[in-house]
Amino acid sequence: MKKIIIFASVLFFIAAVNAFSFGLGLRAGVIGPDPIFGGGILISPAAESADAHYRTPLHLAASFSMSTGAAFYLGVSADYWIISPELTGFARGALRFFFGAGGSISAAPKYFGMAIRVPLGLDFDFEIIDLFIEAVPQIGFDFVPKLAFGSDWINGSIGLRFWF
Repeated sequence: MKKIIIFASVLFFIAAVNAFSFGLGLRAGVIGPDPIFGGGILISPAAESADAHYRTPLHLAASFSMSTGAAFYLGVSADYWIISPELTGFARGALRFFFGAGGSISAAPKYFGMAIRVPLGLDFDFEIIDLFIEAVPQIGFDFVPKLAFGSDWINGSIGLRFWF
């Protein structure tokens, strides 16, 4: 009985590893209307579908400022791509348009804000590498230094993600 449980556990583990992928990458972009050129780290857990070139991604990102003279900036976002139709396929990948919904939290010295995001862009999905460019309209709310609508109405970025 013990051998059966161990054997079933190993099979379950192998099936789980093959059913899910994990993406890790970098992105660079412009944050807000006063260009703060920033970068970030992307983490994308995703379930594989029957089509090897399609993932139902949840994109998590941590962003930070890289501009000289700008105040330190830190942001965290989570986006879910609701639709991602294939525009064209090629030998080892596909070009997709994506549209999604998400949220973000931003902090800097004497600043704290949150936003509702609508990412849209193009995704060049190769077997293990994913390149994307996106524009992200958003509605933000500033809480510090005072309660107000946010001033960052659109962000944009380009990114590279490796899938494991």
